[in-house]
Amino acid sequence: MNTGIVTDLDRKGGFGLIDSDEGHVVLFNLKTLDTDDLPTLQIGSRVQFIEQPDPHGARAEGIRLCQ
Repeated sequence: MNTGIVTDLDRKGGFGLIDSDEGHVVLFNLKTLDTDDLPTLQIGSRVQFIEQPDPHGARAEGIRLCQ
């Protein structure tokens, strides 16, 4: 499981960016977020996620707020 910090969040567009602890930026779609965590997610939130390869760069799935 990867970890990182949410650095950008566009609720209207439905996406955001995570600065991973591995040193790169990972794109995510809000649809991949645990629905219980969605209302409290904000820039600066620490999250766990599964990184998936994508032709346009890494994508995060299975995103959850760190406890």
